[in-house]
Amino acid sequence: MCQISDYNTFYEENIAVHFNFIFKYVRSWGFNADESEEITQETMLIAWEKLHQLKDPDRVRSWLFTIAQRVMYAEFRKVNERNYYIVDSENISIENLSTPLTEVLTVLEKKEAKTAIPKILNQLDEKYKRVITLYYYHDYNLTQISEMTNINYSTIKTNHLRALDRLRDLYKKYEEGKLE
Repeated sequence: MCQISDYNTFYEENIAVHFNFIFKYVRSWGFNADESEEITQETMLIAWEKLHQLKDPDRVRSWLFTIAQRVMYAEFRKVNERNYYIVDSENISIENLSTPLTEVLTVLEKKEAKTAIPKILNQLDEKYKRVITLYYYHDYNLTQISEMTNINYSTIKTNHLRALDRLRDLYKKYEEGKLE
């Protein structure tokens, strides 16, 4: 545990200033603005309550992100009937998707789409799933995703292209019956 002489000042100068970063991070996971604000406020409250447990004041930001992740996971568990990564395939029409994803996910035209889409998307790494979800289902452009996640635009663009390549591979496996 670190020695902090004035908790109020430390909180205002070193923790509260990260509110917007935490908010953008939570939004990047697919939460809407209201949910993101609630989760961010809960994160800040926990940070205040647990400030005495902070081990390294220089790592405040990563400590806050860890708290935010735990709050989000708790929210995921509370609302288990809603999946923030996978949208109900009945609400998606093939016309609403752009060409590369249409190419990859032509499975939407088949009856088994309701089970295929979640299986395929759940196989992606979190960083790829997040970009696909935010881009195709929440209508953010790559620049907005970059700003929300605080990740370089080039990295987001690369992750998007890699996600599409991975989706193509996973779809082929799905068609061959090799994806469970």
